[in-house]
Amino acid sequence: MALWSSKPNELIRRDIQIVGINTSNQKFTEYVIEIRLDDIRWQVNRRYSEFNDLHEQLVKFYFIDKNSLPPKKLFNNHSDLFVQKRRQQLDTYLKKLFVHFSSKNIPECLADFLQFQLYEVHGIVRKMAQELFLNGEKLLFSKQFYTMTPLQLHAIMKRVKLAEPPCDGNDPVKDLSHVLEFLCHV
Repeated sequence: MALWSSKPNELIRRDIQIVGINTSNQKFTEYVIEIRLDDIRWQVNRRYSEFNDLHEQLVKFYFIDKNSLPPKKLFNNHSDLFVQKRRQQLDTYLKKLFVHFSSKNIPECLADFLQFQLYEVHGIVRKMAQELFLNGEKLLFSKQFYTMTPLQLHAIMKRVKLAEPPCDGNDPVKDLSHVLEFLCHV
């Protein structure tokens, strides 16, 4: 299970790169991003428009340089030369984001873009906390079964052992305490 830590004394090997391009649909190009946190690796496919949406949020809320994302191109944007050049530019962009946020908590918009909610401890627990904040009482009173995967249980145990406050973001809805309270009532 992956773990993003912003503590400088925890040496976590982090890497991100665009390892491929998917052009099976001729209308758009997808960039295959490989994320690595220590020994855990996963891949995410993203279109340029998704990079652009992410970038707008990072510029607005985290003051990332608005010129750091390669510009949009309207014509001839499917040529091999252009796609390879853009792949290199987007790869550089992602690497700069990883360096910029290496000593901070990763912004939720970037974590979602990289699918941390599926592979990384904080992301998995934040997603569960939000779900249980919204539906936890209803689940408890309805006597319905609620299942957790081994990955979710492992993420909870790992998150509890971290010397961090229960709410690692700005959104109290995604507080670890919601998960722990739900588990106490099961």
